[in-house]
Amino acid sequence: MLTTPLLDAQYYLTWAEQIIREGPIGKTAFAAEPLYAYILAIVLKLFPWGQNTLIGIQVVLGSILPIVVLKLGHKLFNRKVGILAGVVTAVYGPFVFYDFLLLKTSLETFFLILFVLLLLNVMESVRKPWYFLMGIYVGLLAALKGNTLILVPLIIFYILRFLPRDKATKTILSAVFAAGFLLAILPMTLHNWL
Repeated sequence: MLTTPLLDAQYYLTWAEQIIREGPIGKTAFAAEPLYAYILAIVLKLFPWGQNTLIGIQVVLGSILPIVVLKLGHKLFNRKVGILAGVVTAVYGPFVFYDFLLLKTSLETFFLILFVLLLLNVMESVRKPWYFLMGIYVGLLAALKGNTLILVPLIIFYILRFLPRDKATKTILSAVFAAGFLLAILPMTLHNWL
């Protein structure tokens, strides 16, 4: 059952094949978040095993996920909480199940949790390139999971309101973050506009 693409999996497979046939620009506006279809198209084009290669990548990322959760739990709480959270993540059935499906769910889960860990580390810094890269990361995340767009105003609000920095620094950091985000979503925006 897992090897036969059904419903959403078939939709992404058809979309990826269309990208390969017609080129990356296509002929219609995006009806859904495009990143997974483009990743699948690249994998289908470059690797002879096609969709199984992407599933393999998802399994590898799913195997790394407990480590990311462990580090996040340790950073937010303590080492014991991190270890417990990592173990629970490693044995949580739906995470394992979705890694083997041709769906964006496992990538969403991995990259959202990684985002929280990265965001916590970036917020401890005042280095502008990190905020710019975090903006790009959130833009790419929005291309994978559209409702993550809500994070943009929340992150800017957090930077402006809660970072222990002077007002000018906070304004610059939030502008740099927004610039990275806008740069990441610009190709999708232009594509849909055209």
